[in-house]
Amino acid sequence: MKDPVLTRIDFRLIHGQVSTQWVVELKVNSIVVIDDELPSDKLLSTIMMMSKPRDNTLDIVTCEQAAEMWNNGWFDQHGNVMILFKSTAMARRAYECGVKYPELQVGNMPGGPGKICVMDVIYMDEEDARNVDAIADAGCKVHLKITPEFQSYKTWEQAKKESFPNL
Repeated sequence: MKDPVLTRIDFRLIHGQVSTQWVVELKVNSIVVIDDELPSDKLLSTIMMMSKPRDNTLDIVTCEQAAEMWNNGWFDQHGNVMILFKSTAMARRAYECGVKYPELQVGNMPGGPGKICVMDVIYMDEEDARNVDAIADAGCKVHLKITPEFQSYKTWEQAKKESFPNL
């Protein structure tokens, strides 16, 4: 099976950074947004379709649909695929449903009550940390990175030790 060129958590999903940096840097031709609510939200789905890079395909699917695509070889047939999640919970759910991506990049996650800055614009609470930890414990390599040219990044082990030492 051909692995995705990037599997990323970024609460903004498709936005300028994805369109102008990640897609170009990794020569992505297919984007898959995995979210259990977004496929039924026609307005947001339409906005996402209009926001995608012109030369890319976009599929907005539930975790179960993504697992079916994964198991049926869809990823093998669609070139350089990027998977996007808006949350750690959805990334974990998809992984547990059978989308066994080998690497996960944690990108922009907003702050809020109970969240701490793990790195730059990546904020997590304990639930986020438990979700990422479960994915890492299942054998997925996890790291935190903002943009392709951003020199600094952290492995999940580093981030966990610094921000969630009691996990």
